[in-house]
Amino acid sequence: MLVLSIPDWSVTPYAAGRDQPAIAAAIEEFNAINREETEKRGVSYIDVSPTSRQAAEDISLIAPDGCSPSGKMYAEWARLALPYALQVLKSGQ
Repeated sequence: MLVLSIPDWSVTPYAAGRDQPAIAAAIEEFNAINREETEKRGVSYIDVSPTSRQAAEDISLIAPDGCSPSGKMYAEWARLALPYALQVLKSGQ
């Protein structure tokens, strides 16, 4: 099993006009707890949040709806998760 962090959507066009620092802080707080609980259980945790923040500079990482990840972003997350996924599959967990 593996767990991915919540992506930081505060950098997306959808978040424009909202309290972006508060959104980012809430996501960070959730992800900190998420990571701690995941690691307590011996499960792999993949932090995709830094990659999601790249959307602030690269709009191609965002889908046309202005919030959802694009295929390019999902491909990057898959690249990050692949080594962990392969390890889980090999171990049979």
